[in-house]
Amino acid sequence: MLVASVASPATAHPEGAPWGSADPDTLNSCASCHFDHEPVGRSQSLLVAGLPEYAEAGEEYEVTLRLDAGGAAGAGFLLSASTGAFGAINDFVEVNGSEARSVKPSLPRNGFTEWSFIWRAGAQTPDIVTFRAAAIASDNDQSPFGDELHFRKFEVLMRTGED
Repeated sequence: MLVASVASPATAHPEGAPWGSADPDTLNSCASCHFDHEPVGRSQSLLVAGLPEYAEAGEEYEVTLRLDAGGAAGAGFLLSASTGAFGAINDFVEVNGSEARSVKPSLPRNGFTEWSFIWRAGAQTPDIVTFRAAAIASDNDQSPFGDELHFRKFEVLMRTGED
């Protein structure tokens, strides 16, 4: 279900976005490097599919993150979850516990790029799981200039024994 192809690095971090940089409210967010344009907060260009309205503890969900990248030449992402763990299903995505990121630059097709992976809800979870996504629509020049940064927060309710 991945719609991407390999090209030259999409950012100045060819290995992928630094872990821990998906939250726009932190000092080391993606915006600390990609500062040429004002970041798009609550971006409607970032969509997620595969997360249920209510997640079950310990269950796995195949998730797809989509960036409507417009005329971008390349794209990349970083996604974090407040709990649970990610699993990679192809070599376009790398995981590190509760974070997933693109590791191979992706070329938008038909104006968008998608990445798919697995999210497993934790066995003991809070009532709400927060996902923070950061995605770059880049000009593929391997610099932080000319790139458009998108942030979006998604929340999933956890089903409790009372639901």
